[in-house]
Amino acid sequence: MCVCCPAALSKPSVEPGEDYDYQNDEDYVYDDTPEEGTGDPVTGPPPVITTKGQVFNAKPGENVFLPCNLENVDDAYVVMWIHGSTTLFTDNVQQHKDARLRRHPNNTLEISRVAGEDSGTYTCKISAQPVVEISHTLNVPSPPKIVRVLPEASNRMLLKGTSLTLQCDAIGHPKPTITWSRSNRNMPSGEKTVQGSSITFDSIDRHHAGTYDCTATNGIDKPARGTITIHVKYAPEIRVDKETVNSGEGYESALLCTVHAEPSATVTWAKDGKPVNLSSHMKSEVDQHTHILKISKTKKEDFGRYTCIANNTVGTKTKVIELTGLPSVAKFLTSSEEGKNQVVQWSIESHSPIIEYILRYRKQNTDEWVIQKPLVENGEGNVFTVRHTLSDLTPGKYEVVLRSQNEFGWSQDSQPHEFTQSSTNNFGEAAFPSSLEASNQPASTGEDTRPRLFALMTLLAIVVFL
Repeated sequence: MCVCCPAALSKPSVEPGEDYDYQNDEDYVYDDTPEEGTGDPVTGPPPVITTKGQVFNAKPGENVFLPCNLENVDDAYVVMWIHGSTTLFTDNVQQHKDARLRRHPNNTLEISRVAGEDSGTYTCKISAQPVVEISHTLNVPSPPKIVRVLPEASNRMLLKGTSLTLQCDAIGHPKPTITWSRSNRNMPSGEKTVQGSSITFDSIDRHHAGTYDCTATNGIDKPARGTITIHVKYAPEIRVDKETVNSGEGYESALLCTVHAEPSATVTWAKDGKPVNLSSHMKSEVDQHTHILKISKTKKEDFGRYTCIANNTVGTKTKVIELTGLPSVAKFLTSSEEGKNQVVQWSIESHSPIIEYILRYRKQNTDEWVIQKPLVENGEGNVFTVRHTLSDLTPGKYEVVLRSQNEFGWSQDSQPHEFTQSSTNNFGEAAFPSSLEASNQPASTGEDTRPRLFALMTLLAIVVFL
């Protein structure tokens, strides 16, 4: 019987017991054409592997024997053992240096003292045309083990705006599942955990800093854990809760700015462009990230524009805070409709007595403002409440603003408050018909009153009799 000629491998001469590395021999090449002078195809029965593919389950430390029984195989064919994509043996020549591997004369592959990383697919292959092969599966249950966490220690201090990839590599069988979390905080995405061996952040900021925990699990023994701490370098970032601080003479004033920076920033204060000279009158305090400039018994000359200046090796940032004796901007509280009227209410903070209020309102889409002066009442401490009624309003949409004055001057206008006036009279719908409606009612007739009169007389007679 004639079969296709096998793809021949040009073999070098190898002494018995000597290892030969095909991969590093420039003269070792596949040659699928017949050698010169041997144009006739090989005749005879085709090569056969009589062993069937099997699944082998082994415990760590055991020896495993993977069979591959051959028939009709002579020196014209090359037999290989392959693990995954790694060639272990080509005929008797060991390609992968591992002292635990051995190829027996009957082509059985022996693996001594197996471990989890030995799990996978093992293929016995004959270089025929077509290729003849079988595959075994080896399962060696082993607990997870983390072998690498990236980035390396030298690359864990990153500049704001750069990209970051966290990588956690683990071995074990079955293949471990990798889960990321962050110590004492959620992940930057807001999630508690994120699954996957790698996570990429395209542009990092200070919210990406922290210690990340990599957990590998596969149901065998305890999970494996690894940690990595990421530092993000960035110029100071400043936040102020109040850009205008309202105070008064004789009161303690406090200016606050919250600073985040890596490396830590040096924070100083300036007033009207000049450095603040700290003293018992002006003190600087720090509460975690919040820097506080405290002014005891504020004087008139203390009012002005203060600058919070934060500086580190990456950059410098500033924020301005105005310290003033003016009343605060009025804060709107409530409004309610009472018939044709609208009652509005605000709250103002002032450390000096309020002298006057100016209220302005107008109907929307008109240019004409109506100006009124609400009554000034004593405040509770430094808080003053304004309650004012806008009378005889026609239906429509309105906006209203308020400002106040103390000895230091006028505050800024409040944010416009919008309301809708819907009622047309003070008491809602009329409860009784008008005179016109009464005149349109049909007049009572004598016939209508007779039954009532008879019933009344009968009742009186009964009372007299009793």
